[in-house]
Amino acid sequence: MSRVPHLLLALATSPASYALRYQFYDCGTIRFNNSDSDTAAYALNDSGMVVGPAAFQKAPFWFTVETGQMRMGPIRRSYQNTYPNDVNNLGEATGLVYWENDGSNVPFVWSKEKGFRIIPLPSDYPVGLGNGINDLGQVVGRMDGNNRASQPFLFTPGKGVEALGVFDPKYGCEALSVNETGVVVGSGLVDPYPGHSRAFRWTREKGLENLGAPDGFWESTARVVTGDGTIYGFLYGPLGGQAFRLRPGGGFETLGPLEVFDANDAGQVVGTGGTDIAKLYDPSLGTIDLNTVTDGVPQGWKLAVAYGINSRGDVCGIYVKQGSRTKGFFLKRLE
Repeated sequence: MSRVPHLLLALATSPASYALRYQFYDCGTIRFNNSDSDTAAYALNDSGMVVGPAAFQKAPFWFTVETGQMRMGPIRRSYQNTYPNDVNNLGEATGLVYWENDGSNVPFVWSKEKGFRIIPLPSDYPVGLGNGINDLGQVVGRMDGNNRASQPFLFTPGKGVEALGVFDPKYGCEALSVNETGVVVGSGLVDPYPGHSRAFRWTREKGLENLGAPDGFWESTARVVTGDGTIYGFLYGPLGGQAFRLRPGGGFETLGPLEVFDANDAGQVVGTGGTDIAKLYDPSLGTIDLNTVTDGVPQGWKLAVAYGINSRGDVCGIYVKQGSRTKGFFLKRLE
């Protein structure tokens, strides 16, 4: 799945009056070959630390309002491209790096103190990526092997990597998020045809559970699990897509036409909807176009995708200008 949406021209709009209000910050650009590289802001933690990649992908970055953009370096010369996908409240990030010699990718953990550390994978599944990291340093993602179905994995510091299983030995699964109690969520194929993926939940007690899809939808994907075990994700069917919430012990609740990327414990959900518009769902306010509640977005640019939200409601993502640039943003929620 491409993380970069089509570039569209922002319409001039007057900020609407909502209880939510944000201040815009640009996450910066990275200079390469006398030009500025596009950037993206994929995740943030509760202190407002943002992580993301640049189009010149040997230069992944972290950002705070106080420090501005900072490089995640140094990085080995043998790494070709590097993509940070998530960051926890200790400032540890995970993602994937590509090896320059053969183009294969492997998961990593990074911190300012220790730099990049490759997560060792089993010899029969040598390729993979990290998608989510919790405050215990546990990482979830996907690992791949020759002629084998992709396996979701859980990495625990001091214990290593364990495979979490698949729905069917012929088809793969991928883990996308893990909370502090060790609940893992993601999605996988139940047969080889498009539209037949299903969300899953994995726990130590019950193993891999197929969460299914409600009537009227072909597929489900679980994108994030919050601290209390509530799962948020995306459903797709003949009438289009819908965000969903699945509380522990409950059924699917649809939240409207929003492709979900992250959620917080307050039930706020971020993603994109319509013609590449960054949106936020709030349990009290419904779905909001973030462009209408944010001060300081540059003229002619549009907030296109919201990838991350933290506990206080700060948001990160990408903003775009038609036929031009894609850049990372941070939105600080105003009190």
